[in-house]
Amino acid sequence: MDPHLTPDEILCRVCQGILIKPIKLPCNHLICLDCLEQICESSNLTCPMCRKRLSIWLRKNKNFSCIVNEPLWIQIQTEFKDEVEKKLNGQDDGLYEKSVLPTARRQLCTTPGEFKEECNKLIAKMEEIPWYWMSTRPLPGTEPVSLTLLP
Repeated sequence: MDPHLTPDEILCRVCQGILIKPIKLPCNHLICLDCLEQICESSNLTCPMCRKRLSIWLRKNKNFSCIVNEPLWIQIQTEFKDEVEKKLNGQDDGLYEKSVLPTARRQLCTTPGEFKEECNKLIAKMEEIPWYWMSTRPLPGTEPVSLTLLP
């Protein structure tokens, strides 16, 4: 067990919130107990992340409360007490933002204008390809159809 958990490690990929009573699926993905129950109710007996079939595993483990990863659940409750309390009260726990947004911010362009410069380079490359001009530009001497229909 990790000494300290990160928000990304305890984010349920189904409900996008903190793992409440985490269950480790046979494919090693973690989901909330409630999310597993919803998967079973929808008759979609596959892992929502990798689509591995869960039907045989579910038949062997009919009592879901017995397969909750208790050591992890205790650690989550200890280290993320406020987030657990919010989720249990039906509020947004804020874990998704802590997990996903910092990663997304790191992937943004590093300098102003970098994205525009990259787009301009790609447009220039496309304009060099003969089929690009044939598909986007009207042939010389032809008018767009909309102009010929006007009175």
